Formats: sequence, structure tokens, C-alpha cells
Amino acid sequence: MKKPGLSLVAWGVVLVLATSCQASTHVSTLWTNIPDVAGYVEKFNAEQNQWQILLEYQAHPARLLLTPGPKADLVIARGLNSKEVRSNLTSLSFLFDRGGITKAQFYPQLLASGSDGDTPLLIPLSFDLPILVFRRGALDNPDGLVLSFSAVQAYSKKFDTSAPPGFNRFAFSPRWDNFALTALEAEGVSFGEDFRGRLSWDQGRLNSSVTSLQTWIQGLDPAREKDFTRKYQESNPLQMLQEGRELFTASTLNSFLTLPEYERQGLEFRYPDDGQGIPAEDSIIWAGIPSSAVTRAAAQAFLTWYFQEKTQKELALETYAKDTRGFGLASGLDSLIKVNDQVLPRLYPDLTGRVPPPSLLRFPPPRPLEWAELKQKVLLPWLNQSLLGEHKQNLNDDVEHWYRESAPQ
Repeated sequence: MKKPGLSLVAWGVVLVLATSCQASTHVSTLWTNIPDVAGYVEKFNAEQNQWQILLEYQAHPARLLLTPGPKADLVIARGLNSKEVRSNLTSLSFLFDRGGITKAQFYPQLLASGSDGDTPLLIPLSFDLPILVFRRGALDNPDGLVLSFSAVQAYSKKFDTSAPPGFNRFAFSPRWDNFALTALEAEGVSFGEDFRGRLSWDQGRLNSSVTSLQTWIQGLDPAREKDFTRKYQESNPLQMLQEGRELFTASTLNSFLTLPEYERQGLEFRYPDDGQGIPAEDSIIWAGIPSSAVTRAAAQAFLTWYFQEKTQKELALETYAKDTRGFGLASGLDSLIKVNDQVLPRLYPDLTGRVPPPSLLRFPPPRPLEWAELKQKVLLPWLNQSLLGEHKQNLNDDVEHWYRESAPQ
């Protein structure tokens, strides 16, 4: 039996270890809101006595970088990859110039997303992928790593038309679990930022993809889809799979693999891909060094240590052994290709033969600092209403309205 995690204890231990020498030039301050990082810092501080990291929890590190006042020497968080934040970061080229690390170790498009040309401003720690989960044996010959949308629709039609009399079941709807946004991205719709740092997208491609999803839903019997969704939207999706009421449920790799093994028993997954590549989730965890960092030497030493293959293997093993209800490194697939191919499948057998090659992956471009809020308050409601034919405005109207309402008075 694995031992329970000690993440809260780790935060305290790191602070105690570092506080005694925080005035030293051999100490760097790290801002993060990622719990896993506490254990990594604790290990780094304990393994050597030349450098120390002082850990500070900050709920919103990206926003804090844009406010007046002293800055950390290192930041590890989600949501750092925006023009506004990147303009406050310095080059991380030292990792490749003298850190014993090569760019070829990383997923090329992921590394490029955090770079300004050839200059890396952000280094990715981890990323997550969308998946479709189903019962083992529920699909005929589900070969390969991915499921196309045409395959999902064909399997769904067979499932729905063969339901036992009186048994209420519904295979899948792209409206469930915000899968529609994943579907847009899988069809090549890319949400990024324009020269002003505001949300941007290809309107023509968006229109085409929304029309495709509307056609998908129209083929499902919309009235029955709405009725089933209303009745069962609060139900446990995995239980619905096991009971045979649904054929697919949308999730992410991290969410699935952090479930207890007994809950995953008898279930499989594939990645959604409609010919444009598997679209990575927007929860990428990045590391960056602010331009105003005063004592960055320890921060540089920490990043150099962290990305060594030996360190990565040890951290993956320790995370698994502690059973912190986390998956992999920094709650996701690793940014280093070799760790995903050779280390993680040994710890998580569900990954055996299920790690996509770099050529199959698509990573999001830099997005506005307010992306998370825009997605929840504007994009997802607009998309859901559009799929039901209830929305008359185009997305740009809703986005511009949000920016006007959010502007400082």
C-alpha cells in the first residue's frame, strides 16, 4: 500500500529550510500555486547546500507579475503564456547553453509556444490531453491511439439504436463536459491573442466547425439529447458508463489517471482527433524567470537540476510512491519526451502503448492573460447556445461586450 502524500507538510518544510538564509545571494524566491512543486523544492534544498529556494504560495502568480512591487526570482504556474506576462520575463537560454539540456528533449511545438523566436522565455513542465473514456469491450476494434469524430458518431448511432426496450440510454453528446470546445480545437480552430493582447480566432474556421457540431447534434435527436442531459447531468459519468447508460464520457488524461485504480478498472480511453492532431489542454504548467529578478542564480540552478533525466525519474517515482493523488510530474504528462515514453508507462500501466508521438500533438498558442475567465464566462456559454441554435450574435460581439464591461472604470 502506498503512503499518503505530504504536500502540506512539504510547503512548511520548504519555508523553514529556506527562511534562515533568504537574504543570501544563493537563495531565490519562487512563486507558485502548484502543490506538487513544494515536494520538488524540498528535494532540491535537501540534496545540496549551495543553493536554496524559498517557496511562496501565490494564488495568481501571473497577475502578480504585472503589479508594482518586488518580484520573485522564479515563477511556476499555469496561465503564464501571454504577451503581457512574457514581456516581463527574461531568457532561459542558459538551460541549453550550459545546463546540459537540449531542445530536442522537449516536444518541439510546446517549447516553441513559450519562446520568442529562438529565445525561450518559458519552459514547460507538464501538459494534459483530452480523452474519451469507454467500457472495455464496448467498441468493435478500437485500434490505435485516437478516435475520429466520424467513428464516435458511428459507434454512438449503433449504441443508441440497439438500446433494450424501456432502458434509457444515450451514447454521447458533444455538449457534455465542455467537449464542444475540444472538438473545435480538434478541427483546427485556434484561439490565440492579437497584437493588442486580446482574444483572437479564425472566424471562417470557427463558423465551419460550429456548423459541423450543429449537424452532429441534429443527428442525435435534439429533443431526446436535451431530455437525457437534463435528467442525468448530475450523475457520475463513470458510473453511467459502467451501467451502460452512456457509451463515452469526455475527460482528461490527468483526471482519469488520478482516479483510484478500482474506479478505472474495465475502462479504456482514446484521444479525440479529427485529422488536425490531438489538441492539448490549456492547463500547461510553465516556469519563467522575471526580468526584474535580483537573485536568480539559485532559480537557474533549480531549473537545471529539475530537467535532468535522473531528477525526472526520481521525482516521478517519489510522486507515485507517495500517492498524492497526482499523476506524473506536475499533474500531467511531462514536457520531456523520454520521460513519457519510458518512465511513466512503467508506473501507470494504462499509458502502455497510449503515449502519442510529438507529431500527433497540437499545443495552444499564447493566449490572453484573461483567457480562463473569457472561456468560462463568454466562450463556453456562447458555444453551448450556438449548438442549440439559441444564439443570434457572433462571438466577437460577446467578447467585445465582456472587454467593455471588464475595463477599469
